[in-house]
Amino acid sequence: PNPPVPPTPDPTPVPGERFVLIVSETQDRTPQEAATLAALRRWLTDRGVDWRIIDPTTEAAWMEPHAAKLREAGVKGTALLVYAPASDSHPGAYLAVEPLPGRSQDAIARIEEALK
Repeated sequence: PNPPVPPTPDPTPVPGERFVLIVSETQDRTPQEAATLAALRRWLTDRGVDWRIIDPTTEAAWMEPHAAKLREAGVKGTALLVYAPASDSHPGAYLAVEPLPGRSQDAIARIEEALK
């Protein structure tokens, strides 16, 4: 299934659901990054947060707005996006668009901050 419709950029946090998208190149994954991603999978799933890990080379049409946002922000390599998807009442908002921290504790702290 496809993730929620990507939001229109808006600097103001909005109420509603959040979605965590991690962009990670499978072929370049280090053991440390694999451990961080495994910890994030468990943490996000345990908290009921919608999430997805995707390869940056995907050709899925739904990924293009997110890839454009990463390019706009100058983020290269493994990336973290946290956003509130667009809805009938709001255009949505990106809450975090940045490199994924290398340590799982740091990544979780950053995601927690963006989920507020």
